[in-house]
Amino acid sequence: MAKKLVLSYGHGSNTAKEARSKFVMHNGKMYEEHTFNAKVGVKTKKIVEAHGITVLEVQPPNKKDVALRTRTNKANSWGADLYYSIHANAGASSAKGVCAFYWSTSKGAV
Repeated sequence: MAKKLVLSYGHGSNTAKEARSKFVMHNGKMYEEHTFNAKVGVKTKKIVEAHGITVLEVQPPNKKDVALRTRTNKANSWGADLYYSIHANAGASSAKGVCAFYWSTSKGAV
């Protein structure tokens, strides 16, 4: 199990206004994607920390967008075991599931 987890709450709080996109509908309510992602991320952080995992937030909740290179550099310098980026992607209401990507040359790749 990973001991050092990086959480990135996909996009910053300013992304929706600047890009005029990145919205998510949930239970009939419209959320900026970052707001939705941050709510999921904050709950995730509490759960994993309760299991003894150290968490680093590289795109903090409700803060302006942090450049992707800055996020990944920070995660790599910290020596993260796992980088988890939370996104709520658009799609049909019937769409369900998750997707995971890994760097194929990673020593920890499965």
